[in-house]
Amino acid sequence: MALSCPGTPLRMLDPAIAEDAVADLRDLVEAGTLAPRSFNRRLTAWSALWRWASEANRSGVTGIARNVWPRRALLHAPKVARALTEPELAAVTGTVAVAAAAGDCTARRDLVKLRASFLLGVCVSELRSLRWGDVEPVEGGGLVSIRNGKGGKARTIRVSMDTVALLESLGRGDADAWLFLNPAGTAPLSRQAIADRFSRWGKKAGVHLHPHRLRHSHATSAIRAGCDAFVLSATLGHASTATTAHYVASNPAESSSLRLG
Repeated sequence: MALSCPGTPLRMLDPAIAEDAVADLRDLVEAGTLAPRSFNRRLTAWSALWRWASEANRSGVTGIARNVWPRRALLHAPKVARALTEPELAAVTGTVAVAAAAGDCTARRDLVKLRASFLLGVCVSELRSLRWGDVEPVEGGGLVSIRNGKGGKARTIRVSMDTVALLESLGRGDADAWLFLNPAGTAPLSRQAIADRFSRWGKKAGVHLHPHRLRHSHATSAIRAGCDAFVLSATLGHASTATTAHYVASNPAESSSLRLG
């Protein structure tokens, strides 16, 4: 739990923070530093504590009204997906791009969501929460502000001019307007709606795809491109560079020796 929300009172945890904590555990499983069974035991223990504390005869004292931990996470633990390979990423992006070029408006928006997820390295909850006031063009590129990131912390991501252009291809709205609206235009898309769209495009491209896999792909691709682990940690919003270091450890194609000759 401390991975995503150090010092947060248990009664203050909400489903979004819980999902981020589960995502952090998946990072460790992906890196090979946490066994899937350990993942399951830890999540089961957290869920059991919340169920106990949220029972009617205790919730008034504990301040915990419900169990915030996702129910189906255990089923996915042994099947944590690795980062997309370059051909896989190209296949998914190409599939969506073809549909977008054919005039599919939903595909155009999905392409922006998919590319933004990869280029920003954000969690799905952070992606859906973006407002136009968070996207600021500056000389030579832009700044994207994550107002309520992992662990409730804000951060700012420096991006290229191409990334700003990608986001603005949606049509810039008022500062308080969401980038990714639901079909009714009344609220941001839900996490599940974004996940469903990504999964659908992944199936068409023959790739298992979910939002967090794009975050993994951002981290792995950045490390392979020579990005400093401290810079990557700040971009991803990790509470500690120890979490980011797992991406370095899980990249057998790279080493400091190779860089020295």
